[in-house]
Amino acid sequence: MPVPEIQKEASLAVEKISETPEEIPIEKKNRVLYFFSFIFVALIIFTSVTVYYLYQKEKSDISKLQTAQATPRPVSPTPNPFQTGDWSLEVLNGSGKAGTARKAADSLSSLGFKVITVGNAGKSSYQNVNVYISKDLAKFESEFMKNITSLFPFATVSGLLEVSSPSARIIIGK
Repeated sequence: MPVPEIQKEASLAVEKISETPEEIPIEKKNRVLYFFSFIFVALIIFTSVTVYYLYQKEKSDISKLQTAQATPRPVSPTPNPFQTGDWSLEVLNGSGKAGTARKAADSLSSLGFKVITVGNAGKSSYQNVNVYISKDLAKFESEFMKNITSLFPFATVSGLLEVSSPSARIIIGK
């Protein structure tokens, strides 16, 4: 076989690979697309893990709460404190002197009591101040009388009201 001749001065034929300017931007677009896709997937995974954790924690808290609620505790009744605004009073004049009941009612109102009735007693021969307390509120007698005796030092409890709309009836005597 004969050896081909080589021309020393011949020009070298090089094939150029055509690089179109469109290929480089597509590669860059693909990289950006992959990057944002990775970030998006990472955010979805992070959000899912966070939601799952919070759900499990809430479920745990609810079960602890149910356990705590299931254990009965003795309930002690809370005392209902004495408050003058909760008392409705009927103030009657038993002295025979005009305006005595109105003056007493005004003084009692200044202490915070609700005066619902002012009038005359069935007789005008009462002595001192007579107090009748509703049997439902008799447990507050001492607190009530502290307020009453601050205005009427000689006031005494004369009895209980069996069926009554006022909390107490106060008859102002001579």
